[in-house]
Amino acid sequence: GPLGDFRVNVQASDNPADIGPVDAVVFTVKTYDNAKAIPLIQPLVGPRTSVLTLQNGVDSAEEIARVVDKKRVIGGCTYIATAIESPGVIRQTGTHRRVVLGEYFDPKRQVSGRVQALSDAMLAADIQAEPVADAKHAVWEKFTYLAPFAAFTGAARLPIGPLWAEDESRQVFLDAVMEVAAVAKAHGGKSV
Repeated sequence: GPLGDFRVNVQASDNPADIGPVDAVVFTVKTYDNAKAIPLIQPLVGPRTSVLTLQNGVDSAEEIARVVDKKRVIGGCTYIATAIESPGVIRQTGTHRRVVLGEYFDPKRQVSGRVQALSDAMLAADIQAEPVADAKHAVWEKFTYLAPFAAFTGAARLPIGPLWAEDESRQVFLDAVMEVAAVAKAHGGKSV
């Protein structure tokens, strides 16, 4: 990618029981694989394991909490542009690589110790991590833009640029953003 290339050597297994309990699980699979992937988290959970979900959408933390105690779940979102170039090769197409993370259930006024520790580990790995006290706001904030963005670009089969350049499509897009923001507010979130 534009920031340079690097290789990560990992120990991989298709059986999480082979790995056993870990300090943190970072859950990033596509949501259409949740039914198969979420149960695979259980063998990785020990007495002090945190599970960070960085999936797009607003249901991931609740889905994981049905399988793993909700006290273990940390919510978040990520901002990175990538593409699978070939099996095992991910091409970063932009320079941003930001992760926002925080408590999802029962957040406090301050960033929790476990969120700060996970953020510190990410920062040490040159990941732009932003710890927050309450992840719900960040998750809904991203969804407020992403849902209309995905719908508009997918339906038009165009990147956002040509859609944004036209007054009418730009206004319809902004109206859709406001509609999702109203859903976020009705869901109990702060204004996004």
